Amino acid sequence: MNGIYLRHKFLFLLLIFAILPATFAQPKPTKCGFSILAEQRGMARTAGLQASRPELQNRYLTKDSLFLIHYDLTGNNAVDPQSTNDLGIPDYIYETEKALHKAHTLIAGSLGFRLPPMDKVGYPEDPPGGARDFYIIENVPLSSYGWTQPEDLVSEPGEPEAYTSYTIVDNDFEEDFYFTHGIDALRVTLAHELFHHFHVGYVLDWEQVWWYEISSSWFEDVAYPGVNDYVQYVGNYFNNPEPLAESGGYSTAHYGHVLSDYKEPGLLNDIWTAFIDTSAYAALESTLKQYGSSFAQSYQRFAGWNLLTGNRAVPGFGYPDADLFPEIKIDSRITIPDSLPVTKTLAPRNIEYYEVFNSRDAQFYQVDFTGDGALLKGAFALANDGEILREFGGGQSIGINLYYRNYSGMMAIANGGENTETLKIDQKVKILRAYPNPYVRQEHSQLKLFTVLTEKSELTLHVFNIRGQKLFTYRFGSTEYESGPRTLTVPMDVESIRELGSGVYFLRLEAGTSRQSTKLVLIQ
Repeated sequence: MNGIYLRHKFLFLLLIFAILPATFAQPKPTKCGFSILAEQRGMARTAGLQASRPELQNRYLTKDSLFLIHYDLTGNNAVDPQSTNDLGIPDYIYETEKALHKAHTLIAGSLGFRLPPMDKVGYPEDPPGGARDFYIIENVPLSSYGWTQPEDLVSEPGEPEAYTSYTIVDNDFEEDFYFTHGIDALRVTLAHELFHHFHVGYVLDWEQVWWYEISSSWFEDVAYPGVNDYVQYVGNYFNNPEPLAESGGYSTAHYGHVLSDYKEPGLLNDIWTAFIDTSAYAALESTLKQYGSSFAQSYQRFAGWNLLTGNRAVPGFGYPDADLFPEIKIDSRITIPDSLPVTKTLAPRNIEYYEVFNSRDAQFYQVDFTGDGALLKGAFALANDGEILREFGGGQSIGINLYYRNYSGMMAIANGGENTETLKIDQKVKILRAYPNPYVRQEHSQLKLFTVLTEKSELTLHVFNIRGQKLFTYRFGSTEYESGPRTLTVPMDVESIRELGSGVYFLRLEAGTSRQSTKLVLIQ
């Protein structure tokens, strides 16, 4: 891993964790690995890392008696002594208190997490039940924003391991290697790290740190949506998409916003409660099923939202910061209809992203997807398509508008299962679609029919009302049309069509031995 640099938000001590590509590099190279973990049930001990609590000159107990903030006013670790607040404490400490109070209220209140166990280290300022310790120092090891140190094991033998913890954060965040500086950096770091206090109080699982980092990095944006420090890490996913468990968690923090979209305040706590006794993937699956969904469905939404970022972002849809994310790296092109059928094999929990390219003049295609519909799910996005995002699963068909030759859309296919899955994509031959639909007479001048002909033939259109009564018949000239995709224009100024009132009608296109039908809503 030489030449790879770290700039992560939380050194969930232990590791020396998440590896970021050189495009996010900073001056200090370091290596990462679980092999560093050694003594005392997985707590990191290595040369150059502080393995004990800092000893600082001053301590301040927050007004809610939940936190004891340790800081210096002189020396290398000193905070800016400026004080403009009513409490007479340094403004940096005052902002620390406010940020911790806000984060704690959201985690324990809005999200419903149970309080983490209290540590056994006492200070004279501690209230009877103890307080959580936050240390403010200069140069947090490995140029990290902060780190949370699991300390004392509190679970019984044979039970999942849970720990007390304390946190160290930077004293000014003014160094050049930080993406965010000053008080904003302090706020998101405290939100991130406090959530880790709750996490290790539930369970500590070194093999699944990615789930800890998704949760905490997402929570930064919940607590402080205007700061967007997490965006620097999310960019790594869009440049190199990989499964959640292989991402380290920072680059897939935006998956947390998919979970937010369920609009269930207790969902994340329920997932973490399930995670105590099982894997993160299994906890996601079992908990989402309780909410009428599944991990595969959430992963499908994640895949689909990833199509609509950067210049493709749609205001009010998908991620709240979609316009700040890069555009997703496309794996390959699927040319419709020339390259169909095509078979795609997806590794477990992988997502592949494709450009869907139109090589013909035809504008509408009906595409079949064959595979395990419970696990293989996809999404299709096309700017100018009123539906924004079309979701589908194995065993389903969707209509795709590709408005003219060389027009393209985007498709994502996600494997939400633990086994390799295969998806076949093919064109459905018997289709008929009317566009625009509804047809508003005052707004639209033409009605188009998109179809795929299976044989050379003349074309006849029959129009029926909702009682099944045939109202009139229209013939598209006396010429025979060649087989293949076709776009037909219906002249809406024909008298019999002009006399139709607002309502629902059924269109049937006869092409040789083929009969294709669709529904049309007409608005006068």
